[in-house]
Amino acid sequence: MNNLLIKLQRRATVTVALLCSINFASSTQRGEFESRYLWVVRNTLTSKSNIDEMLQFATINRFNHILVQVRGRGDAYYNSELVPKSNLIKDNNFDPLSYIIKEAKEKGINVHAWVNTYILWSSRVKPLQKDHILYTNSNWIDQNKSKQIDISSEIKKFNGGKNGLEGFYIAPNHPEVNSYLLSIFKDLVKNYDLDGLHLDYVRFHDSEYGQNPSAIAYYKNYFGINPSLSSNSVRKA
Repeated sequence: MNNLLIKLQRRATVTVALLCSINFASSTQRGEFESRYLWVVRNTLTSKSNIDEMLQFATINRFNHILVQVRGRGDAYYNSELVPKSNLIKDNNFDPLSYIIKEAKEKGINVHAWVNTYILWSSRVKPLQKDHILYTNSNWIDQNKSKQIDISSEIKKFNGGKNGLEGFYIAPNHPEVNSYLLSIFKDLVKNYDLDGLHLDYVRFHDSEYGQNPSAIAYYKNYFGINPSLSSNSVRKA
C-alpha cells in the first residue's frame, strides 16, 4: 500500500510540474507577439452594435491593434468633405471611425485606418451616391485599351473577379489622381487620432492596364513620346 501511495505521489508531482511548464510556455509564447492585429472589414462599421460586438471580440482575444477598412469602393466610413459616405450607413450623422476610435482607445486598442487606394467600384449596380467619382470623374478610370470605355457596358461584366475583372480602378498614372488620394490621406490623419495608415490596392488592375486616355495624352505632352510605342519597342528588344 505504501509503495502504491509513493507511486501516486510521484505521478501527481510530475503531473503538476508538467501543467506548470505548459502554462509557463503558453505565457511565454503569448508574450512573443507584442502587437496583435485584427483586420476589420467595412461592413462591420455600419452600426454601433456591430462595432461594439467586434471590439468585444478583439478584447476577449487580446488584439491590441485593429485595422479598420474606412475606404472601400470610392466611399467613406467616416465623415469627409472629399469622399461620399457609404450608402450602407443608414444614419448619415453617424461617424463610424470617430466612434470606433473612442471606444477602442478606452480598451487600450490602437486604431489604424485601412484604405483601398486605386480600386473604385466592383458591383454590377452603380453607386447610389451622385457625388461618387464614377460619376464626377469618370475620365480618371483606368482601362486596358486606348479607346474610351463605356461604363454602363463594362459594369455588366463584373462578377466578383472570376473573369479577371475586379472592377473599375482609377488610373495611377492620371495627373490628377494621386494628388486627390493624398488629400484623402491627409484628411484622415489630420481629423482622426489614428495610430497608422495602411494602403491596400496600391497597383494597376493588371499588366495590360495603364491606358487611360488622359494619362497617355499627359505623358505624350510631357515627354514628347508615345508610351505605347516605347513599350512595344522594349518588348521587341
